[in-house]
Amino acid sequence: MQIRLVAILFVLLACGGLAAQEPTDAPADEARRLEQMQADMQRDDYIAVSILTASPGQPVYSAAGHAALRMTCPQHGIDYCYEFDNIVSPQLMADFLLGRMQGLFVRRQTADFIDRYRQEGRGITGLPLNLTADEDIRLWQVLDYCADSVGLQPFDMMSHQCVSTMVGAVKEAIANARISYHGTPEALHGTYRGTFPLMFKRAPWAAFVWNLLMGTGFDTEPPHELLLFPAVLIDEWQRATIVGTDGAERPLAAGAPYVLLAAAIIDKPAAVTPTLLFAILLAVAIVVTLWEWRRGPLPAGRLLDGVLLSGVTLVGLLLAYLIIFSHHAATSWNWLFPVFSPLPALVWLMRRSCPVACRRFWAVATLVLLAYCLLTPVIPQMQHGGMLLLLLTLAVRTSTIYHNIIKSHLKPSTA
Repeated sequence: MQIRLVAILFVLLACGGLAAQEPTDAPADEARRLEQMQADMQRDDYIAVSILTASPGQPVYSAAGHAALRMTCPQHGIDYCYEFDNIVSPQLMADFLLGRMQGLFVRRQTADFIDRYRQEGRGITGLPLNLTADEDIRLWQVLDYCADSVGLQPFDMMSHQCVSTMVGAVKEAIANARISYHGTPEALHGTYRGTFPLMFKRAPWAAFVWNLLMGTGFDTEPPHELLLFPAVLIDEWQRATIVGTDGAERPLAAGAPYVLLAAAIIDKPAAVTPTLLFAILLAVAIVVTLWEWRRGPLPAGRLLDGVLLSGVTLVGLLLAYLIIFSHHAATSWNWLFPVFSPLPALVWLMRRSCPVACRRFWAVATLVLLAYCLLTPVIPQMQHGGMLLLLLTLAVRTSTIYHNIIKSHLKPSTA
């Protein structure tokens, strides 16, 4: 025990905790000082630990917020934040989608940590943790080791990100004890995709992008703690308890949450959500389609088809690229790929040169789209962000293209 405490003393010395004390050559004074330090380190209030969460940012990859651990030793004026942060690069989004994103454990002065989020207009909330003196020490050891000795690691939204690493550090500190969760929302007991409505409730377009691009890997059911994200972490840990090997329980939280930094930018819900936009688009498609079925093709119909099929083509190319080249566990297959592909746009461009083949293609495409709509209860990606409305819009327009081709070849010939 003494050796471990002396090791921690040197950690604190390295952090600058005793730098302000006057040096002394008297062995007796050194012994007393060391003995007092060892006694102090056994006090529960010698080290204070808080979990910190930052409010969501504007970029898609930070729409879920951020998490860190704050370690303070008030007696020696030490105040650090430890975080697992992704490496920012110009191709950050591409690195994430291709499974190449990397992260690094970082130790920052809390003042620097706060200033970073102040510049972004984001807020920071903290929750003090109810750890014993030994657990505080072990946690500080773990975090310092990660910051000083662990290099670049994969940053993965599914299993290795800011929350999972902080939770893992606390679990390592409490050793054989475990964290027990109480009153957890149902969304945090299912799949990764099932957390989207809760995770992105104020960022529906971020939810739409993730739901569109993340394939079957996001439909797996991981352990509960891997579904935690910054916005729910403090609520979850407020209700959680630490259960010892003897069955004794104590609260994980040592007090109420506190605001470390008030958000300067209030995150308002999107005025136009994907569901609203696609509902409007469906209504427009139905109106144009009814007109075309009665009066024949319209320039507005061709424009609408061009826009829709161009979007489908771009998304299809991206999905194909991810399926083939990405190492991300969530992109190995995507059930939306059969309906988002470049093929409809190519066939649409060939509608005059190969009318018979095109007619058959549009009939099949309409049936496939309608089948996807009917299978919404069993295709998880169809259940989020207005995807059903979007595919219904595509089905309306593919059926209209088919109808227009048929009608153009049924015109009575003149004698």
